[in-house]
Amino acid sequence: MVRDSKGQKMSKTKGNGAGPLDTVEKFGVDALRYWVSTSPIGGDLRYSDDEVKRGSKLLTKLWNAGLFRKCHGSVHGLNKNRRNRYRSYFG
Repeated sequence: MVRDSKGQKMSKTKGNGAGPLDTVEKFGVDALRYWVSTSPIGGDLRYSDDEVKRGSKLLTKLWNAGLFRKCHGSVHGLNKNRRNRYRSYFG
């Protein structure tokens, strides 16, 4: 069962419910998946926007690091073929 950050059952009548589509709009589907995958198995899940936001920030950093590596990795000599080609120019 998904509970709010205070441990109470989430419901529309209490006004403490958060719809999954609203969360996806705010933080993205990958952040929601990350939150679910890092939650304890077999127990109640405590939902908090802060926890999902933390996952979103982490995933953004990982995405940016991967994108940087993809775009700039071979320029800095990490690609073996390109490194050998430049060695022939510079000795």
